[in-house]
Amino acid sequence: MDVNHVSNNINFVESIVNKEINYFMYNDEVYHLQTLYKMKSFSYYDYCKIEEIITNIEMGKYHLPAQIEFYQYIRQEEDKQRRLISLGAQERVVTTALVNKMIMYLQRDYSSYSYHLNFGMEGDVFYPWISSWIRFKNDVSQYFSYPIFENFCCAKVDIKGFYDNIYLQTMFDNIIQYKGIKQHEKFSNIYRYLNIINEKIMLGSVGDLRGVPQGPAYARVLAEMVLDEMLSQFFEKYLLYQAVKVYRYVDDMFLFFPSRIDGESLISDLSIFLEERGLHLNTKKLKTMEKLGNYL
Repeated sequence: MDVNHVSNNINFVESIVNKEINYFMYNDEVYHLQTLYKMKSFSYYDYCKIEEIITNIEMGKYHLPAQIEFYQYIRQEEDKQRRLISLGAQERVVTTALVNKMIMYLQRDYSSYSYHLNFGMEGDVFYPWISSWIRFKNDVSQYFSYPIFENFCCAKVDIKGFYDNIYLQTMFDNIIQYKGIKQHEKFSNIYRYLNIINEKIMLGSVGDLRGVPQGPAYARVLAEMVLDEMLSQFFEKYLLYQAVKVYRYVDDMFLFFPSRIDGESLISDLSIFLEERGLHLNTKKLKTMEKLGNYL
């Protein structure tokens, strides 16, 4: 193998380690200090070992680990408990490196404002969430600001227990068969591996194949991809809703559409479509607005 190629791969792993440290320090919801210390003490030998693991997974030559290191925490919130997962140091770096490579091979992004990977060599795993959230709010607010949208309607929906209930296998075949991927075999090998790892983590933490753990970066990306594919399939199936514009941040969605579209039918069809794939709209948070001109 070319020396420069190996060097670039090692530099890539080192950049992922640094990004994971930043993610841990500023964005992660679980603070497991032993994991942080271990990442900070990684040596060149560790980088080489991780690079070899990643390369083997890309080539489909991997052996699944007998055990996956992770830690669970229960956070009590006002109306629910949240189960948070923190991966071990090596698991964090490997899965985040893999999901970066997977999106690079895919050469397209998901249609949401949330959790977009930072492909630079420095910074955090994701672009700053606050700038993404502000852009989301600003783009949504334009519909309430300009008379050109006065005859549009709006529905605000979100998905109940999104991370706990999304089942990655529902869209597995659709995603694995994406066309136009430059290195399709590597993409497929990575995607299969991450799905298997995710199932092992979910079985070990909650005893169920459904859901993705809240915390790891890879899980956020997979959840984004699967929901993105679900929505794409919905609008391909229901051509009468082609004029609907969706603005999404994770599972919080604003749907804007011309008044000629029946909003109740749209929500009903979307709800049935998602329920068939294991997801349910949160009816308590559902809001609809007829003719935005009434709110200008």
